[in-house]
Amino acid sequence: MTARTSAAIVFASALGSLAFLGSFSSARASESLAVSPMGCQAKAADRGKVDVSFNKGIFNNSTTAAARVFCPIEITAARGGSDTQRSAVVWVIDNNSSVDFSCSVVFTVNAGGSTGNISTFQLTKSLVSGNMIRYGVEQPGLSPLVGYDSLHINCTIPPKTTAGVSSIMNLYWSSFSP
Repeated sequence: MTARTSAAIVFASALGSLAFLGSFSSARASESLAVSPMGCQAKAADRGKVDVSFNKGIFNNSTTAAARVFCPIEITAARGGSDTQRSAVVWVIDNNSSVDFSCSVVFTVNAGGSTGNISTFQLTKSLVSGNMIRYGVEQPGLSPLVGYDSLHINCTIPPKTTAGVSSIMNLYWSSFSP
């Protein structure tokens, strides 16, 4: 790992934590989670493209195609849609200048049942510092306030280039109630 990569990881982690927590300091937290990308899994068709590393997170090692990953977020209890604030944030290292990351947060209700409902919200690029990028979505972007009993973040990671691999470094989820 180079000094630049090491500094980038520290900077992204610190900045992500500050940017993530700062917006909600006056509310009472119901749930605030930092999730390791080590728990993410590649979609079946993309398993041969994806690898994980403590230093890089989860990354796409393919030079020819993007890879789709699924990152489960373990919540402590089902939510009825009464949260006043919700936020999903993904910090990435993007070394592909021609293909962007694409991430979304997915809420499910009765995921194992026959009447399951799914609501999907796209994360948008909200902060760029060199090849470090913050993607996020917050209230009111997560409206309507849907109830959910599970959630996950899906991302498409761009292909590897001569500049290096693109990777997911950190994931954050928070839910606040009055």
